[in-house]
Amino acid sequence: MWIIRWFLIAFMIVLISFFIGRNMKLDPISIDYILGETDEISPLMVMFFAFVAGFLSWFVISLFNFFKMRSELSAKDNLIRNLKQELNSYRNQSLTINDESEKTVLLDAGSLRKSPLPEKTPDAPDKD
Repeated sequence: MWIIRWFLIAFMIVLISFFIGRNMKLDPISIDYILGETDEISPLMVMFFAFVAGFLSWFVISLFNFFKMRSELSAKDNLIRNLKQELNSYRNQSLTINDESEKTVLLDAGSLRKSPLPEKTPDAPDKD
């Protein structure tokens, strides 16, 4: 949608510049290039070609940026989808402790270690 809007804006600018040029009497100019020289042309045509060249270069750069952002967004969507699947797999896991009386303790840096549960002895008082 943004492309259509900018084309309409560019078209309006071209129409306005033609209207201004038709109502102004400007002396024709010639432009020297490396490969040669142009015939005498209206300054309005020079402005028009400069505008078109600038607009087309802006458009090409914008398209590259658009596709770059679109691919980044797609990559982020894939990452989110994978993380959601991983989260759902963790949700479906059992939260009960094994029959062998082992618990999983989370250490720093995300590494896991299994350690046996402390056994209650009748001599020791509860610390709760």
